[in-house]
Amino acid sequence: MYSLKIMNQQEIFNHINITRDPVYYSSDYYWSEWIAPSEMIEFRLFPGYYKINLTDNEGNSYSFYDYTLSGDAILLISSGNTLFQVIYNLANVNTTIGNQITNVEINITNQNSNINNTIINIEINLSNINSTLGSILTNIETSISNINSSIVSEIISLGVSITNINTSISNQILTISADLTNINTTIVNQILSLGVDITNINTTIVNQITAIGVNITNMNST
Repeated sequence: MYSLKIMNQQEIFNHINITRDPVYYSSDYYWSEWIAPSEMIEFRLFPGYYKINLTDNEGNSYSFYDYTLSGDAILLISSGNTLFQVIYNLANVNTTIGNQITNVEINITNQNSNINNTIINIEINLSNINSTLGSILTNIETSISNINSSIVSEIISLGVSITNINTSISNQILTISADLTNINTTIVNQILSLGVDITNINTTIVNQITAIGVNITNMNST
């Protein structure tokens, strides 16, 4: 049940009579009460459609209003603002609130659309970045592979160069060894020739000494 409060802002008594709307209900129930000046009365009612009969003693008139109760509410009775105007204003307020809520929903929908578009754009950008990074990594891998190939080729070339240098050094060592052998042979031959010469000299000296001895012997004999 909801609370329906009605306040009398007039300086005279008024009478309120509330019944269920016969268009929607077949009921003899009603709620009726006098309301003093500046007094506020309260009815506890089920939600639904009602007819409100206001007896305005100030203007000696009767007014009927259609009213839909869907929550706690307060209605005012005044000379310049009748119950109908209050209900009408409440309807306008409800319409305005409804429009604002609709606008909020539209704004939220637009925000969600913008957020979705932003997320999609971020995903596209990330996809492009991933593709770019993938291409860069592939290029780096290709470059590293090429560098490795170049390094391997240079190492092979260096190995060939070192082999050639070793071969040249070996050939030079062999040449030096052959030269040393030839020098040694020449020195040996020279030493042998010198030995022969010394032997010949010694033989000559011995022969000369022997000849001298013979000559001395002959001289002694003479």
